[in-house]
Amino acid sequence: MMNHKNILLLAADSGEGPLGEMIDPVLREVWRAEGFHTSACYFSDLQRAHLDNAHAVILLRTPLPDQDTSDFAAKSEWVRDFVARGGGLLSLFTECYGKTEASLNELFGPWGLRFYFNRLVAQAGTVIERFPRFFEGVILPAVSAEGALGLITEGGHGTQHLTCVGDARWEPMLRGGAGMVSEPYKGAYLNCSGESIADPVLAARAEIGAGRVVAFPGSAPFWIVNPFIWRFDGLLHTQRNGAGGKFLLDAVRWLADTPRGRALQPDLNALPEPAC
Repeated sequence: MMNHKNILLLAADSGEGPLGEMIDPVLREVWRAEGFHTSACYFSDLQRAHLDNAHAVILLRTPLPDQDTSDFAAKSEWVRDFVARGGGLLSLFTECYGKTEASLNELFGPWGLRFYFNRLVAQAGTVIERFPRFFEGVILPAVSAEGALGLITEGGHGTQHLTCVGDARWEPMLRGGAGMVSEPYKGAYLNCSGESIADPVLAARAEIGAGRVVAFPGSAPFWIVNPFIWRFDGLLHTQRNGAGGKFLLDAVRWLADTPRGRALQPDLNALPEPAC
């Protein structure tokens, strides 16, 4: 019998645009086939029992600075404690033109990781792909230990990939392609770096306490269901012979595979609805 594991999708109540079904149903079905069940709630509804019965939490949104952040601030401590006790956390994160990195950095700061809202610039001669019928966006190359991925960038809201700068605990999982540079935006955008960052890290992981954390911020085109952001017809899941979907699935597997995760026998009645 398959040993099912539980994923809790978690989002701040406030933010840019609705989250719809929280995450692409395609991902839910892929993960279900691999033995992962998903449930979802907002920070205002989060209870400690939800965390106690989750193998991993996937953070989808942190609050805008002019919104009520009281629930997020208080319950971020619960999330950090969940990780310290052996839970897994994957930060995917919706982007809002540099506004929401402040609250994301507040959560990750004690773990030695910071995120910058920068523009990815490929070196001259890089082969740039285009998404059909979406010519304002470009697909830039990125490199993981398993091979290459393509990241949609410069396509407006939700298609900016944040740059990760971490201390020695953080292992890069995804870097920009050869010669790529992470450049701060010029203008009024917030949370940009002070200078250019060569060889930018776009996803990273670390073991924190007894738990594990993966950060793939600004990755919304991979997973989001939102009327303001294209779903890209599953391209990012199926690209490179399924490399995009495998990247996310491998991250979830790693997060759930802690001693706590292997031993956890969750109470399904303690999970928020829908548990699917």
